Amino acid sequence: MNGMARLLRIAARGLLVLVTLLALVYVGEDAVVRYRVSHGGSAQVLETLTIYEAGAVKGNKLEYYFDQPQLQTCVHAMFPHLGDPPCWYARKHAIKILSRLEPPDARLPASLRTSRSHAARKV
Repeated sequence: MNGMARLLRIAARGLLVLVTLLALVYVGEDAVVRYRVSHGGSAQVLETLTIYEAGAVKGNKLEYYFDQPQLQTCVHAMFPHLGDPPCWYARKHAIKILSRLEPPDARLPASLRTSRSHAARKV
């Protein structure tokens, strides 16, 4: 038991060090972003991306709406700052899905789902 307790203490300290380092990186990055924005460097820190919307249609497909794009400001950083998402995340999510059509039993395991053809035959 003594070895297990020691291992748990080491793991807890390691987790504490990791969380502390992440917090320090976030605070330091936030200070740099705020300093650069306040000293006229907002063009280097902030970027505006075009976001498109998409809606679910029949057949589990998406219909993209390119007629009304939205603009979203993002920040060049690892974490979100100033209420804006980081640009690496915003670029990955450039399409905003309005709704998703999901069958009611989609969360059930595959073995418990009823096939639509079998459900239609049960009359």
